Amino acid sequence: MIRSMMKIMALAVVFMTLAGVGAYFTITILIGGDAKITVPDLVGRDLVAVLETLTEFGLNTRIRGSEYNGEIPKNHVMAQNPAPGAQIKKGRDIRITISKGTKSLAMPNLKDLDLRQARLILEENGLCLGRISRANHPGVIRDAVIAHVPLPGVTIDRDTCADLLISLGSMPVEYRMPDLSGLYLDQAIRRIEEQRLRVGDIRSIFGKERPANMILDQDPPAGYRVFGDTVVDLEVSRVRPEDAGIRTEPGTGALFRYRLPEGYLRHQVRLILRAFGMTVVIHDELMRPGADIWLLIPANVQSAVFLYVNDELVETQFFDG
Repeated sequence: MIRSMMKIMALAVVFMTLAGVGAYFTITILIGGDAKITVPDLVGRDLVAVLETLTEFGLNTRIRGSEYNGEIPKNHVMAQNPAPGAQIKKGRDIRITISKGTKSLAMPNLKDLDLRQARLILEENGLCLGRISRANHPGVIRDAVIAHVPLPGVTIDRDTCADLLISLGSMPVEYRMPDLSGLYLDQAIRRIEEQRLRVGDIRSIFGKERPANMILDQDPPAGYRVFGDTVVDLEVSRVRPEDAGIRTEPGTGALFRYRLPEGYLRHQVRLILRAFGMTVVIHDELMRPGADIWLLIPANVQSAVFLYVNDELVETQFFDG
């Protein structure tokens, strides 16, 4: 009986020993079967290069955030976890912190740059656009920076907002609106252009009391203060075709024709048509001397044609459509 008990106990000890050895080797195979990777040193390296390196190692990149750092350049790794040299398995995460560069910098010089360029430079340096003010300035082109605060070269922190003073260009030249009443249309247009004003709407007033194409009214009125590039609207006397004894065919339109002077030099020709409430440049090119200029005018539409030869208004015609 005692011998049987001892035999059973011996078999149990052997079984437990074999089981323990098997478990040890099983755990060792399971743990040791996965290849270990030594974590590389990422600190100070460019973010793009780090992403490529970790991808090649089969590791995942997790960005914990970004901080200012006076020693690590912008968009470079300033910290990592796990630390360099640690042994980890493939597919594990590497957490990194990115440098935003130095907290302070010298305010860039934005003077004479246009607003779009100034905005881009501010964004590239981690700065923001503050208030925008505008003023006329004879030496700075329109929409360019006259001055800004903080001043150029001043040491500032990133995220600082810069206030800009933007140019409206030179002060507009002030004129006293000339009296155009009683002038013919071509004379009035020359006077308007001499004053650096612009021709606006031309409204036809039909009647027999005044000669055709004479200015009846204007806006702005004579004597008003105006500035360069102001639009001047005109009312012009017109005579209906039937009153002038001219026969027209309904719906056929009309024909504008002009022959350039003879000579040896080409002429710069600009032909402008005003119709449908729009102004359209039909021609703006050099043409040979003696060339004929033809333009078919739309039917049933009030139109006006202005012909400039070598920047001089030489012909104006109205068409009632």
